[in-house]
Amino acid sequence: MLLGRVSTCLLLIIAGVSLAHDAQIVNRWAQNLGSELWELALGIAKPEELRAKYREMNARVEEKSGEELIEIISESVGRMLRRKMDAVRCILLRAEEEALYYNDSETNVDVIKSSLRYVSGKWSWLTNEDNATQAKIPKNMQNDSYIYREMSLNPDSHFSNIPVNTSYSSVHIPTRVYDLNPAVAHAINWTESLDEVFTQNYRSDPALYWQYFGSMNGMLRVYPSMQWRTSESADDEQSADLYDCRIRSWFIEAATCSKDMVILVDSSGSMEGMGYTIAKAVVASILDTLSNNDFVTIFEYTNITVDLVPCFKDKLVQATPENINTFKTASGTLKPGEQANLTEAFTRAFTILKSYRESRGCGPDTPCNQLIMLVTDGVASNISEVNK
Repeated sequence: MLLGRVSTCLLLIIAGVSLAHDAQIVNRWAQNLGSELWELALGIAKPEELRAKYREMNARVEEKSGEELIEIISESVGRMLRRKMDAVRCILLRAEEEALYYNDSETNVDVIKSSLRYVSGKWSWLTNEDNATQAKIPKNMQNDSYIYREMSLNPDSHFSNIPVNTSYSSVHIPTRVYDLNPAVAHAINWTESLDEVFTQNYRSDPALYWQYFGSMNGMLRVYPSMQWRTSESADDEQSADLYDCRIRSWFIEAATCSKDMVILVDSSGSMEGMGYTIAKAVVASILDTLSNNDFVTIFEYTNITVDLVPCFKDKLVQATPENINTFKTASGTLKPGEQANLTEAFTRAFTILKSYRESRGCGPDTPCNQLIMLVTDGVASNISEVNK
């Protein structure tokens, strides 16, 4: 028994010595690591140099009032926003003046061709300090390529080193719009005088970045001028230019106020085939015109009317990009069949719009903008009673 107790004591002593030794090793590692980190921090942060700089500049620590700081920040932000608003007002006033006095009576395309010359962001020749580059103008447009003026561009650090020219603006015309259409050509001509306002705004506020003017016919004037680029495809060719300023949120929100929209999509048997394909495209186009300020829902109707997205049941949801994508995805699941009961569909739409008008307190003095969009291949019944 005595021998066993002695053996146990020896084991405990040896184990204790071993644990103490391990603890010393870990402690030494920690000290070495801490010392190295401290030296690294001193080498990078250089606190002594910072202290010396602060002393040279007579820097000191002062207690500041939170309310005072908020007032200073608020005044700075307000001053910045006022400068931007002044720039927009200058563009607005000049645009209204030019549009009022411009003579747009000419409709002969040949006469318009002879006078139209402009800087195109897509088709103008590009020059810089080193060379000149010709844009790849489509064959059907090459006979009229003389209307595009040369564009000289150089990188500018203020515009993220994008090659630009702050002396004038460039014009973007959507692919589906003909720039020699009289209305478009007139818009290009009369907005050219906005270059004076653009350059003056930039001189007055060097912190100003891009300035735009978009017209109802799709013409977009961009200052400073730049080459219009689309993403490149796999074969290093420019992909199709699908940009249209008229469906951008900034254009839509400036042209219209917020609205409630109910879209009724016919899913009856007559929509089978091409009708269904066209309906999906129409719904997607309608949804693309909405902004975050709008509220929308979609009803699918046959002999009954149901919500296209079940979790949005009896609700107008905000037209956020996420919700818009949800609606677009759901529109691809429609299965045409049965007969169409348009009366029930309109009744459901009017009911939900009425409930939102009442909940928001809309009236003669505070009207709500509400609309119903009907996507169908035809109306077989008389719905005048429902509209009343």
